[in-house]
Amino acid sequence: MEVEPEASSQSSWIGKTWFLIKHAATRTYGILYSAGGFLANGLGITRPDWQYAIDIYEDMKREVKHLTCIHNNILPRPLTPTHTQNCDKEEEERALEEEALRQQNLNRLDDLESQKTSQDDITR
Repeated sequence: MEVEPEASSQSSWIGKTWFLIKHAATRTYGILYSAGGFLANGLGITRPDWQYAIDIYEDMKREVKHLTCIHNNILPRPLTPTHTQNCDKEEEERALEEEALRQQNLNRLDDLESQKTSQDDITR
């Protein structure tokens, strides 16, 4: 069985063309990727220029929370991370107590309503 010369030359031509296209695409991608990196560095996108502002904001937020705790007589101590955690725990406990109290009041209202309906049924 002989291979026709046209078929083999056509397959080698397709293979070479595919290799050149793939090579060109890979090189183009690499060049554009590098150019994007240089452009990002040049514009300052990769530098943390605003990190100091973020740190200041977080410090202010923590200080406001601490002052709120002092105002509510939860935490009359200096500001440290453990104290802010204590403040958070106290706030959570207070919220749980308020929720329990609200639930008790709802239960009382339900009991009163059921008693009223039962008295209305008796009087009818």
